[in-house]
Amino acid sequence: MTSPDGYHHPVRARLRGLSLNPALSGAVAVRLVPFWSELHYTMMYRPAWPDDVFDALAAHPEVKVRAVLAESAGLTPSQRARLLCDANRTVRELAAEVPVFEAAGKPSQRWKLQKAPGPLDLSLVADGNEYVRAGVAAHPSLPDSLIPVLAVDPSPRVRLALSMRPGLSEEQRAAIDYELGPDDRLEPLVWVCTTTDPEVLRGCALSAHPGLRRSSTYHPELPADLVEMLGTDEDPVVRLLLCENQPGAPAETVLRAYLETRIVTRGRLLRHPNFTPAGLARLADSADEQARAVVPMDPATSPELIERLSHDESALVRRAAAADGRLPAGRLRELFDDPATAGPAACNPGLPDDLIERILADAAGYASH
Repeated sequence: MTSPDGYHHPVRARLRGLSLNPALSGAVAVRLVPFWSELHYTMMYRPAWPDDVFDALAAHPEVKVRAVLAESAGLTPSQRARLLCDANRTVRELAAEVPVFEAAGKPSQRWKLQKAPGPLDLSLVADGNEYVRAGVAAHPSLPDSLIPVLAVDPSPRVRLALSMRPGLSEEQRAAIDYELGPDDRLEPLVWVCTTTDPEVLRGCALSAHPGLRRSSTYHPELPADLVEMLGTDEDPVVRLLLCENQPGAPAETVLRAYLETRIVTRGRLLRHPNFTPAGLARLADSADEQARAVVPMDPATSPELIERLSHDESALVRRAAAADGRLPAGRLRELFDDPATAGPAACNPGLPDDLIERILADAAGYASH
């Protein structure tokens, strides 16, 4: 399907919304096949496949349909097992890969990609490139005699790298004039992420240096008491990384991190195993649109409140309400016709049959142009 009007054209948005609709039937799913190239990545991200939808697509004669199904991370073990027996080799291979789209609470493995440093050339201490000197400052073979030299390096990057090297006492780290704020991003420190010494890990989690505390959140064996403690850390980056890397992050920390952060991947926090939707209705009057947008996730939110939120000044909030099955039918139709909420409205499990037919007819006409 070509798109002269862009990815967010209402016709395309409704089609994608329908493909993600939790009430999608097998019969309608088959009718989406002509638009498979448009829906490829959307379908891959479906969180679950109702049995009738899976059965209809798994038995489809076109390999491309079964291949997209096999790439989905939302399959149950029994559904994946069925695709492992598919007649087509590509489908079997894709099903065997068991794709996982990283979600909050699943430890990041980025630090494994870092290469071990080569031999240290001491002459590089005076190199004119600050990145080179920063590498020297972090090198495990740096002699203690050069620590005072690099501690007063004119580059903040060098001083920060030095302050996060292993083996320094808290007093030594504090004596270095390093700079590290909430907007500064760091690669996790390999020596912290991989330590097998419980006391070293504990020292990093308790350190006054936020860089060490941030890196400690990546450790796969971070003790529960440290997870609890870091959940109230003063550094918002520590709290966010804790939620991204630790399935045991406290529920209140997960919600706080979601409400605080403005990164584009914040939605992953809503899939954290400790995220608790109960009680979110209390946020309906928050001044923060991001807080009001999660109110529909509360199972106790009333249809009246969903209706109210569907008129919110924030498009983000209106979109959240548009996808909610408690939204009154009349309001759902209004949001379906609003370009700002067309996609989420098509994802509403209460979407009536006549609007489903309209989505399919509009998509066919759009594709022909």
